[in-house]
Amino acid sequence: MRRPVSCEQPDEAWSAIEALGREGQGDRARELLDSLAAGCPSDAVRVTALEKARASLDPDTFGRWIEREAARTRNLDAERRFQRLDYARLLDRWGASRAGALERARMLADGAGAYVVTFRDSPVAIEVGRQWLEGGDAASAALWFDRALAWAPGLPEAVRGRANAALAENDHKLALTLADKLPAGDPQRAQIRRDAQLGLAQRASRLERPAEVLELLEAAAKDGPLPRYGQALRGWNLIALGNRRAAQDVFTALYRESPDAESAEGMAAAAHSGEARIDSALASSEPLASLLNKKKAAKAYNDRRFQEAAALEPETYGGIGAAGTPQAWVATAQRDKTGDPGLSQLTVRAANTVDVGATLDKFSMLHFRLDRMHADAGVPAEGQLLGSAPLAVAAPPARQVLAQLWEPRLELRLERELTIRAAVGTSPSGGAVASRPTALLEVAGTNDWGQYTAAATAATVRESVLSISGMTDPYTGEAWGRVIRRGLDARGLWLQQAPWSVGAHMYAARYAGKQVEDNHAWGGDASIGRDLRLEGFAYSAVGFGVGFDRFARNLSHFTVGHGGYFSPQRYARMGPSLDFQTKENDDWMVRGRVAGGWARKREDPSPVLPLAPDGRFYDGSNSGGRDFSVQLSSAIRLTPYVQVGAAIQRSVSPQYRDLQAMLLVRVTFDPRRGVVSADLPVLGL
Repeated sequence: MRRPVSCEQPDEAWSAIEALGREGQGDRARELLDSLAAGCPSDAVRVTALEKARASLDPDTFGRWIEREAARTRNLDAERRFQRLDYARLLDRWGASRAGALERARMLADGAGAYVVTFRDSPVAIEVGRQWLEGGDAASAALWFDRALAWAPGLPEAVRGRANAALAENDHKLALTLADKLPAGDPQRAQIRRDAQLGLAQRASRLERPAEVLELLEAAAKDGPLPRYGQALRGWNLIALGNRRAAQDVFTALYRESPDAESAEGMAAAAHSGEARIDSALASSEPLASLLNKKKAAKAYNDRRFQEAAALEPETYGGIGAAGTPQAWVATAQRDKTGDPGLSQLTVRAANTVDVGATLDKFSMLHFRLDRMHADAGVPAEGQLLGSAPLAVAAPPARQVLAQLWEPRLELRLERELTIRAAVGTSPSGGAVASRPTALLEVAGTNDWGQYTAAATAATVRESVLSISGMTDPYTGEAWGRVIRRGLDARGLWLQQAPWSVGAHMYAARYAGKQVEDNHAWGGDASIGRDLRLEGFAYSAVGFGVGFDRFARNLSHFTVGHGGYFSPQRYARMGPSLDFQTKENDDWMVRGRVAGGWARKREDPSPVLPLAPDGRFYDGSNSGGRDFSVQLSSAIRLTPYVQVGAAIQRSVSPQYRDLQAMLLVRVTFDPRRGVVSADLPVLGL
């Protein structure tokens, strides 16, 4: 029978306890250890008992023994040994945990964090950092990796961990610096370098530095294959540098590998200007086909091709309708232009218009329009040269110069990536001279740099009764006049440096009429503007422009051979302007232009009878002055099927003053969500 163990004889106690263990009396051995750990006054004996009991106790029991001892005071050596025991207990508990990474990180940091710091345990600090990083707390991970590096400078595991934490915190420069400190053969060195340079490339891309992005991506590729997002980043920045063909190759390869939204977006963006083309087989596959269709529809809408937009994307734009909605409208308008009575003066009253439009297919529409107007020039003053104006023949009594006129027009409008308008009609019939054919062919489009329009026209010159419908020679009874302008016009608006814009217009034209000498003209204008970007407006631009016109002959008078239209040999103008339009597809909208400035003209002397000169001449002139014009056009949706519109135009120049006004009611046969610019009335009496 063994003697009881004693705190005063610990060596004998340890021998007795070990013997009990060998004899299979583990419970008795634990009882003796418990009595020593709980009751001995010696710090060393109590802590030794805990050390010997650790292996044989379950975690919960050992934890209770540790907590019991924690309440007592110990000498320094015993305290150090006790802390090691407690630290080991906490590590064991943490190792057995099946919680998530973030919870395990908190468990270890909160429970054993102080011990890790006390014992400067780099391996455990690295493990805590890994758990924080895996749990998504990069800042806490960085703290523990920094501690590990402070205790063991250059330790590869700590450097790797800190570099990965830097990547997670988007500190890509630090990550790259740390990666360079790893040994050349380190398994993660190349990957960290690659990911760091990819991160720096993403930052450079956000700062719109595409050349730097491509340099960083090239460097990253030397450390390993670029991931999908890195290849896409390269494609977007190739587009930014204008290398769309190379970008198309990048996005096409990504799309072939795995068709997704971003690669489809990239292919569409690379092909935007037409420099790069999309493979037709890929263009018909999803999601690219739907994306291209949406982009085409959005571009058509932004370019004011509303019928095309509705045809391509009916769910988004179908309710807009505009040019693509079957419709009918009636309008009344009038015009007052100052001038010499019976000659250049012009009053148009009871100008009534009926227009009926019907769709031919999803992209085209046919309009038939009929205008009726009453044009009145007044009564010529006595002594005015008029008609054949023969010498030594008394002038007949003056008569009022007027005409009751009808003007038909048939127009086809096609919207398919371009806007094409083709129209045929006649000049107003019912005047002194038989009507003549009129026509229009216009192509309008947009591209990367802006907007352009080209047109060929044969149109009535609407400056006097003589130019519109002709007059009767009061001496011979024969008619002359009715001038047709056949011209080529080209316009462009450069928009690449928004909000700035630059516009240009050039034209060349031939003027001809019955018993009117042929005339030729050319001219143009240029302007620079800046969009104010006012809220609620599609555009609101202030600008400054200059322009000129030149006619070969001055045929502005009202004798045979003249056409009664303004035709200076030199006309120059310059001045500021304001153009604006409220946003599209609202219940109402307004478009307007206000322009003013200075104009100077030179009109050469011209024969009284250009076709049969008799030595008489009209005087020439050289003068200048201010000119001003304002144009406003508006439309309001009263119901989904009814709109009303109004327009007014006022022009003041050294030659004349001109006022036009119009009221319109439109009925659509499909419901409309709002009005668009295609609905705005256009004056042209």
